Amino acid sequence: MERRNWMETAAGKIFPNLFIMLVAPPGVGKTLILNPVRDIWKSCPLLTVGSQTLTNASFIDELKACYKERTLGGQTYKSSAILLGASEFGSLTPSYDQSLLTRLADIYDGRPDFSSSTRGDGIIKLTNPLVHMLVGITPKFLGSVIPDTAWQQGFMARMNIIFSDEETSFTKEQLFSPKQLIEEKEKMQREI
Repeated sequence: MERRNWMETAAGKIFPNLFIMLVAPPGVGKTLILNPVRDIWKSCPLLTVGSQTLTNASFIDELKACYKERTLGGQTYKSSAILLGASEFGSLTPSYDQSLLTRLADIYDGRPDFSSSTRGDGIIKLTNPLVHMLVGITPKFLGSVIPDTAWQQGFMARMNIIFSDEETSFTKEQLFSPKQLIEEKEKMQREI
């Protein structure tokens, strides 16, 4: 049985893609959240972590490359699943790339297959593409890189935006003798 890329609920079909954007001023601690998450993703051999810089073409290539078939409980699951994480959204897409953001929005909708035409390879067909994205961005950069038209199109409507201006502060002991913080981080990673 082939896996569907959506779940039926009382509210209709929902899709398991998840786009999260942490918005905060510089120095608040977005990287302190994002880098450990990427490390946890990378430590799991079942997950595919994408590049931190993408173009429309490289995104499609990476999705194609991460295609896997898995059998769990006698059921075969086919999917091109990728995790995207960048402490700065500007690393992921250095300028407003409408084709990339539109492609991400298309895939977010959870179609069981997705085709992309290329110049040299013909048509790339993706099976059950699944994308989870966790990125950080400053409010000023968000305003400059995402124009008004993008807010009216589908990409930003799919983005879960979390804002905080609360700064992360450490004591002198935590900064210069971070043994306890490192031990807590390692314990959390083992438990996950």
